[in-house]
Amino acid sequence: SFAQAAYIERSPVAFGAPIGQRHTRRAAPSLASGMLRLLLPALLPALVTGVSPAGNLEHGDQVFFTVPRTDRRLTVERGGDVHTFWDHYGAWQRVTLELEEGPGEIFDGSVVFLRSWLGKYVGGQGKALMARSKEVGEKQRFMIRSLEVTSGPIAPGTKIAFFTWDGEAVVVDDPARPGYVTVGTSDNPSAYELLAEVAATPSTAAPTTTTPEPTTQQPTTTTPVPTSLATTPAPTTTTPEPTTTTPE
Repeated sequence: SFAQAAYIERSPVAFGAPIGQRHTRRAAPSLASGMLRLLLPALLPALVTGVSPAGNLEHGDQVFFTVPRTDRRLTVERGGDVHTFWDHYGAWQRVTLELEEGPGEIFDGSVVFLRSWLGKYVGGQGKALMARSKEVGEKQRFMIRSLEVTSGPIAPGTKIAFFTWDGEAVVVDDPARPGYVTVGTSDNPSAYELLAEVAATPSTAAPTTTTPEPTTQQPTTTTPVPTSLATTPAPTTTTPEPTTTTPE
């Protein structure tokens, strides 16, 4: 078992608070500005990162999984490799949670599948995690455990850990191998921790690349026909027949 570190919740920034009071009378804020001040701290994470803070995790949610210590996110590359080297909030970092039992809220101890943007499911490949299969089986089953509550639904921002179908923990932050995602154990209690953040706007399309794929077609070359061959007729040769004269 591993230690359950305390979750430190950051206080939202208070927007619009006056730094000093120069005037004895101040105009009363309008209703719109007052509502904006109340809503902006809650909306800011979604505006900046594309993360929605509301609701519990549910079947079908697209989620970013962040390593708390490094602020790097679980990433699935085009070839199916899984790692936590990058801090992007992009399509490669979106993982769709699917409950084994179907639609509903995700609880501590639920069995889930992790579908990547490739349409392939993350699964154990020896001591590594890969997204290579479009089918689900034992190797694609993960138990999600909350590191903050003992039971009940899991809310966004909760520290969680994943365990494979055979009970091994998923290591996402091993200081000895930062960025690598493996299956096994670590001496660092925080090596298993991920923060679950729900994406504000679901994405259904795979990301497009701006780099065109290399082509194997050879370049075509056009060599003009020499004008001397195109306009000059072939020479004609006339050889006179030999004449023979026989003396009388």
